[in-house]
Amino acid sequence: MVVLILARGLQYSYAYLLNTLEKIQYRFYAVIFSVYNLVADIVLIKLFGLIGVAIATSSASLFTLIYYHYIVTRKLNIKIKYYWPGLMRSAFNTLLSLIICAAPGLLWKRNVFLSGMLFISVYGLLCYLFNPLYPDDWKTIKQLILKPKQ
Repeated sequence: MVVLILARGLQYSYAYLLNTLEKIQYRFYAVIFSVYNLVADIVLIKLFGLIGVAIATSSASLFTLIYYHYIVTRKLNIKIKYYWPGLMRSAFNTLLSLIICAAPGLLWKRNVFLSGMLFISVYGLLCYLFNPLYPDDWKTIKQLILKPKQ
């Protein structure tokens, strides 16, 4: 699950970059991974059930992320710098939130809204405690918040 969340976040960043650069043809080639996801869902759901769907979706997202990274860094020669400590903290926050919310079985009850609100609250608290932001991001946030009203 953590892999899926991180891969999706980075994947969308690459997709927006490709759209901005008007290199949309590379996004069309990524449809191959959607077909892979569909086939893997059909095969893995028979073997592992719902866990198989999660494995198929996570692996398809990861493959799409690797493809986008290859296109952006090799074909378009754009250097991407990651803030790895922040990514690791974000993954830790997500995993810990899932464990805290799923341990008492709260995420598996029928009330999806309350489960989602609990997860978001726990995740927000963990992000406050274990800050995943790049150090310069706090300066930008403070400037936006403390910006004088006109």
